[in-house]
Amino acid sequence: MLITFLVWVAMVVALLVVARRLRLPEPDEAEARWTERLRRGRDYVRERPALRRLLGAQALAFIFFALVIPIEVVFAKETLDAGDAGYGALLASWGLGMVAGSLVFAAMRRVPLRLLLAASTLAIGVAYLATSISPTLFLACVASFVGGTDTDPANKGKDSMVMLAAAVARVRDAGMQPGNVDITVITQAP
Repeated sequence: MLITFLVWVAMVVALLVVARRLRLPEPDEAEARWTERLRRGRDYVRERPALRRLLGAQALAFIFFALVIPIEVVFAKETLDAGDAGYGALLASWGLGMVAGSLVFAAMRRVPLRLLLAASTLAIGVAYLATSISPTLFLACVASFVGGTDTDPANKGKDSMVMLAAAVARVRDAGMQPGNVDITVITQAP
């Protein structure tokens, strides 16, 4: 967990350096087909070296953060001696944090995106550090809740089936099988 925290610190520094150089585009009012939006997005990234570096760094961060999954299993089961239920509690507390973070993110529509990115990145870094030094399952779950509040603005508008498939894959990677799942869907409009 300490290595994950150090990787997070490096990512924050990279984010702060690159974010100063970025200018976000103004959104188009006209609706375009998804292929056209994808092409424009690709072209936008190609024209901005700082953004390309930032996206590359984010891709590396995804790899490092995915490496945390097996570490979390061992941490919950062996270090905290909490077993499968303890690992489940860590995942559940992260999920509850995601719900809370989503509500906060939705309420803060007028807050600049850069500030939201910085706050969400800080939340996950604090969560990894606090989890790594937590002596009890309860404190690890509190830290996990804080990490879950990292509602990444990159997930805005993402297909929920893709996010669900990623969650199921994470559970399966931990050697478990989803059983009954209770899901609440909160939408902005019907």
